[in-house]
This record gives sequence, structure tokens and C-alpha cells, in this order.
Amino acid sequence: YAVYGGVNVLKSTDGGILNAPLRVVKTVNITDALPADLAKSVTRVLGLGMTYDGYIAIAAPGMVALLDRDLKMKGYITFPGEHVDNSIAIDESGIFVVSSENMYKVVWTGEKLSYAESDGGWVSPYDTMDGEKAVALGALSRGSGTTPTLMGFGNDEDKLVLIADADEN
Repeated sequence: YAVYGGVNVLKSTDGGILNAPLRVVKTVNITDALPADLAKSVTRVLGLGMTYDGYIAIAAPGMVALLDRDLKMKGYITFPGEHVDNSIAIDESGIFVVSSENMYKVVWTGEKLSYAESDGGWVSPYDTMDGEKAVALGALSRGSGTTPTLMGFGNDEDKLVLIADADEN
């Protein structure tokens, strides 16, 4: 799976032949499966990864989407009033997304993407400066400017999500 042209995702294969060239099997424009008002704001894919249950998670400005292996949109979730400017991290329990204001754990319930605690997700604010001020000072994104990094696996009791904050102090 790869991204080209900003919002197009492609599926390719080598047919299981060692050193064979890749051939494109299918392409989709992810904005085609979104409501028109949201599609206008999705100008590029910022990151993608595969979930532990085999879906393709995509980070794009202001949203996260989930595709199946045939590139069919399973669901998406937005973060109203916030910006998503970085890639995502994935573990067996969810998708970790940093926005311009919050750190999220997003989960797939089998029907929808959610960060509600009742579904197993969460949201946690972090210190940041005004997004426009950050960009004026030379930041390439609003908020953290970092992709979440996961630490602590297996029997380790500490499961951590690391980001750099964007607090000017």
C-alpha cells in the first residue's frame, strides 16, 4: 500500500515472485468516500499504517480514516476545531493520533472509529501554543509537530505514548 498524488492510495503486488516488479492492483481517492465539506479539507495523506487486525489507518488533515485491504472506506473520525498535521502510531489496542490540542487513542469498534472511553479510547490535552503563532515562528505544523512514539510492550506494565509538546516555555 502506498500514497501518491496527495490523497490517492494504491494497492500493489509482486505476485509472490521474488524480485518481480510491483504492479498496481487498485487505486482509490480517499476523498471520494467522504462528505463534500470534509473532502475539501483533506488535501494530503500525512501517514498510514496497518492495524493489528489488518485494516489500513490513514492520517490526514483533521481526520483519521480506516480502509480495508481492498481499499474500501470502513470509517473515519474527525477532530472538530483541531488540526492533525502528523503521522500516527498503532499498537494492538488502537491508533494514536496527536492533534494541535490533544493526544488521542482511537479504536475501531467494528462499526466506527471512536475515542470515547466507553469504547476503549481516550483523549488527553497537552501544553501547546497558539497554532498560528507556532507557524509564524517557523513550525511546520500546529501543535506537537511530532508523530506519537509508543514505548512499553509485552508484560511491561508501563505503556507510554511519547510526543513533544509545543509549549513555548
